[in-house]
Amino acid sequence: MKSIRSLFYREMRLSARHYIIRFLLLVLVVGFAALSLLVTGQNSAHTGEDMSGFTVMLTYIIAVVAGVVISEDNGVFKADMDAGWLRYSYALPMSAAKKALTRTLVKLLSVAVGMAVTVAGAAAVCAMNGSSLDLTTILNFVLILDIFLLYDMVQQIFILRATDADELKRNKLIGGVVGVGAILLVTEFLPIDISGLEKAMELIPEMKSPAEMSQLGELFELPEIVGYFGIPAMLVILGVGFFASWKALERRPD
Repeated sequence: MKSIRSLFYREMRLSARHYIIRFLLLVLVVGFAALSLLVTGQNSAHTGEDMSGFTVMLTYIIAVVAGVVISEDNGVFKADMDAGWLRYSYALPMSAAKKALTRTLVKLLSVAVGMAVTVAGAAAVCAMNGSSLDLTTILNFVLILDIFLLYDMVQQIFILRATDADELKRNKLIGGVVGVGAILLVTEFLPIDISGLEKAMELIPEMKSPAEMSQLGELFELPEIVGYFGIPAMLVILGVGFFASWKALERRPD
């Protein structure tokens, strides 16, 4: 347990700058969303337009940015490779399972922080419009984070198998492409009508005010029951990611 705490502290110390910058960016996005709603809300007060659709869109933008933040590689593996620590670590009394567990715990912490900022920011934005954040929307936020976590898991499988800088760049690119493919494959099994998204893309250029965006949500609503699979899916993704990282880290560099 002591070695895991040491590895966790080391991972957090090396990735602290990365996460601080990214989460500050997320907070700025929340602030931008609030400012956008404030400005457009003042204009709509004179016209009597409904801003609920625009408000919902802003909350989902926050969730998407949070997904990008938690799925971006924190650069610790590359730093270890450049410093020679990766090769040296195989001579230390620490198993690949402990290294993988540490990475998973850091990822879990980033997900928790990202989700907390997303929910708090979205709730604040909704409150500005006189509405509240419901459970269904929060569960949909979890699903959005799941999509980005799936991408990250697939990409990390390729990244952790690299043995030098050139291979790392190549594997990161390949992993990104495969990760996108994995997302497209998984979404094929979700009850989502993609034609609604296509229709929305056609309507957006024609919309003249944020209030008109309220009709977009009706085009591709997700069945409520799907949201309840978000948390179990997240646990599965993190579990598979841990196992995949474990096996990848067992490969000693040449």
